[in-house]
Amino acid sequence: MDKLNDFEDYLIASGCSPSSARRYVEKVRQLLSFVRKDTLTKDDVVRFFAYCRKTKSLNTICLIYYALQSFFKYIKREDLLQDIKPPKKPQTMPKYLTIEEVKKLVDHTARPRDRALILMLFATGLRVSEIVSLKIKDVDFKRGIIRVYRHKSELESEIPIADFALLALREAINTYFRQDNDAPLFQNKYGEALSIRSVQKILQNAAKRAEIKKKVSPHVLRHTYATFLLSKGFNLVEIQELLGHASIRTTRIYSHVVKTELERKYHATFSSREPEEEKPVTIKVTYCPKCGSKIGQGWRFCVNCGEDLSKLQ
Repeated sequence: MDKLNDFEDYLIASGCSPSSARRYVEKVRQLLSFVRKDTLTKDDVVRFFAYCRKTKSLNTICLIYYALQSFFKYIKREDLLQDIKPPKKPQTMPKYLTIEEVKKLVDHTARPRDRALILMLFATGLRVSEIVSLKIKDVDFKRGIIRVYRHKSELESEIPIADFALLALREAINTYFRQDNDAPLFQNKYGEALSIRSVQKILQNAAKRAEIKKKVSPHVLRHTYATFLLSKGFNLVEIQELLGHASIRTTRIYSHVVKTELERKYHATFSSREPEEEKPVTIKVTYCPKCGSKIGQGWRFCVNCGEDLSKLQ
């Protein structure tokens, strides 16, 4: 048991997120429970993988493989995995929501914090581990950017964030018990950072109220973000940068959107119908009386200084 605790510390020190480290430790514990002896042999590992292939899903087997690979490297017994290969997962299209479904999620969320959370996930594509690590000081309301530490790449990045998400964040912060710069950006009622599980439950409850049958999770909103940007003309390299992917190969799972867009352009090109004339959209723009920042129509607060704008309307 002490060795597993040490292994978990080793994983976190190596850059693994705490949640991933816990999952890896749990899979190693399953192996030890299956073998029921102190000394592992190659035959023990082969029997365990044979059992897993008969009883567990492909994704779980992959997780077990990489967990054991890390553990055997830690105990300097890489030979135990010799000739055992990880299963090949078929490439599947990522699950994502439509823009209408994202709007329904927001409309069926009562708390300002939860609305800001959903809009933040959609407008930035951040991983849930990155979201719960953010502090209020990480948001630059003036520039419209957010500073985020990428756990996987161990780098700090600055990424843009949409005005509507900034506005929702400002409204949420105004309701918080703690509003100092070092306070968590997403807080529970005690002013502490939301847990990953709490974020997942917020999304699940909103989806249930909105009667959305699809699975809704932080990672689904990350896929939605990438899918939406690709449909609007962003290329894969740009999406890679915004998502914080180390390799463009990871970003290529979104290439289905490019194919869908090609089909739309094809049918638009060969259609016999005359294209409908688009009506111009007018947006009223005013300026904050306190700091002079540009504000949009219907905004309740200035995203830069937090000034109450209701008196202007």
